[in-house]
Amino acid sequence: MKVKMLHRIFVLFAALMIAAPAVAQSSLSGRIVDGANGTPLAGALITNTTTGDVAVATNDGAFRIRGGAGSQTLTVSYLGYGELTMETGANANLGDVALEADAITVADIVVTAGIVVNDRQTPVAVSNVTRAQIDMKLSN
Repeated sequence: MKVKMLHRIFVLFAALMIAAPAVAQSSLSGRIVDGANGTPLAGALITNTTTGDVAVATNDGAFRIRGGAGSQTLTVSYLGYGELTMETGANANLGDVALEADAITVADIVVTAGIVVNDRQTPVAVSNVTRAQIDMKLSN
């Protein structure tokens, strides 16, 4: 009789230990889109800074990321767009999250290599590109 009672208590305790984390977890979802035209931004990076979890938007911009208990802070970023930080509850469908395009400015780019080029006497292809050539290509 006593063994049966201990067995039941053990099973109940084990069930509670397994179920407790599942109850405490939440999920945040939504879709990352371009703020100007609503185009999905596949590959956008979503970071839950509260839990440290990271997700990447699918081809249609959709994402799902694990949340924690209470208020959550999400940071959304995508190359060529401004970073967005938002506060949300533990379980939320955020709908469409719009990112605004942000100009990227680069002053100079320096590319270096580990070999010395002497009058094209090298088996490696080498090209010299001036800033004017880059500007001309970008304006076309």
